[in-house]
Amino acid sequence: MKLSLRQKEYVDAAILIAGILIMLAGNGILVLAGTLVTFGALALHIYWWRCPHCGQFLGRDKGEYCQHCGKKIDYDKKA
Repeated sequence: MKLSLRQKEYVDAAILIAGILIMLAGNGILVLAGTLVTFGALALHIYWWRCPHCGQFLGRDKGEYCQHCGKKIDYDKKA
């Protein structure tokens, strides 16, 4: 299944929030599980949040153009 950058952002945010809630809801093993889910969201962010043209990591910049190659980023195009 192909996702747009916007959809990937929403999925990543949902996983991150779930991990934080799991950490806050429990103790012991749940804190560990929540931490793993949270780090999984971070790993997905690094893997997914890339320019569709050059493949470079976009970082925190959510601009209209890639700061590496200068091409326009369509956040709704599925790739």
